[in-house]
Amino acid sequence: MTPREVWRDLEARRYRARQEREQLVWMAWHTAVWMRSKKLPSLNEALGRKQTRKLTEEEAVERAAEHDEMTARLLHNVGRKPG
Repeated sequence: MTPREVWRDLEARRYRARQEREQLVWMAWHTAVWMRSKKLPSLNEALGRKQTRKLTEEEAVERAAEHDEMTARLLHNVGRKPG
């Protein structure tokens, strides 16, 4: 490895270690907070997930047509060389 590659590797390791430490602190903090709370949030709320809405019939038909079109294109291009 060249000195530049070694340096990049060390920087990446430092970054990953910092991210891991921050994640562990985040988990510890939330665990402590949730242990003290009387009512836990739902899993979706805790994960920051938003409620999804039902598609209208028109939207569902449109999405199905888009899916069919993409599938047809994919199957048409299977085995072809790029370019």
